[in-house]
Amino acid sequence: MKKAYGTGTLYLREKYWWAKIHVDGEPICRSTKCQKISDAQKFLNQMMAKKVRGEITGGRPDQILINELLNDVLVSDIADSTRKNWKQVTEANIRPFFGHMRAARLTSDKIQEYREKRLLDGVVDATVNRELTVLRTAFNNGRKRSKVYQCPYFPMKTETNIRTGYLPDAIYVTLRDTITEPEVKLLFVIAFHTGIRKNELLSIKWQQVDLEAGFIDLSPDDLPPEN
Repeated sequence: MKKAYGTGTLYLREKYWWAKIHVDGEPICRSTKCQKISDAQKFLNQMMAKKVRGEITGGRPDQILINELLNDVLVSDIADSTRKNWKQVTEANIRPFFGHMRAARLTSDKIQEYREKRLLDGVVDATVNRELTVLRTAFNNGRKRSKVYQCPYFPMKTETNIRTGYLPDAIYVTLRDTITEPEVKLLFVIAFHTGIRKNELLSIKWQQVDLEAGFIDLSPDDLPPEN
């Protein structure tokens, strides 16, 4: 069953109908997994609708590189602060390791290989989880846009770097009064009263501080990635 170039084509392959459309001059073929022509036509109509919405782009999904998925997710609809952090993590670690690979060939074993490499770099499992979340989001974003067929399984580790213990008030006062440098004392006092981690504390900008209200705006998107 053939149709005009701009409306797509249905054709039989063994017992199932396949749909074919062209995007940016590139043929894109999908199995409808349907044996009835009426059901296959609905599938083709859905593909055409996705094409109109820009959810299907040119290029064969089995040829798409992870680099392209990373590029797409970094310009997707995410908060600017998140974009900044994700870009830093992507360029420093994710792209050098995964970027050259075809997305269709990414396996859970390869993802585990990345985790082991990063642990050897001296980071903790929680950090690797955050980095892999960026890659997993890139795959899910690509799947929604029909650039990849599916998102592989991403094994995540239980995070164990939970803070324990506390500083008694008496010792806190003694240490506070011993510190002579004003800047260091300020950091120490804020850390004691808020429980903010060191790398988070050192990354606070003045625009996050409201002296009149007496609070610091520390949203999750503002937190720096762990190294």
